[in-house]
Amino acid sequence: MNENSNTAEQATRPRRFQFSLRTLFVVVTVLGAGMGWLGHQVLVVRERTQVLDAIQGSVNGYGGVGRASMEYDNPANPPPTVSWIRRILGDRPANVIILPKNLAGDEEMIRRVRDAFPNARILSDDE
Repeated sequence: MNENSNTAEQATRPRRFQFSLRTLFVVVTVLGAGMGWLGHQVLVVRERTQVLDAIQGSVNGYGGVGRASMEYDNPANPPPTVSWIRRILGDRPANVIILPKNLAGDEEMIRRVRDAFPNARILSDDE
């Protein structure tokens, strides 16, 4: 009688969620790849923000200030956009970067701007 009560009790209990080791490996791999992609997006947004802060915070001797802007040269050619996750992280598109005079000759800053904004036109404040 004791054995029958144990089997009846086990039959009425809900079954626990079970998954295989293969499923665990797949889930961990997918989550790891997603987190790696998200981490890369965070680094891209951080670098772009640092470059823009350096440009906009640098005032040349004549009072000009560097800036990043969006120009719509050709209505048939849509402006660049950033992905929704990068917008959430604080990124914004820019297709023209205007460097102040004191940074226009700085090759390191120009390299950083080109790396952070590969499709943007880079202009000097006096152009």
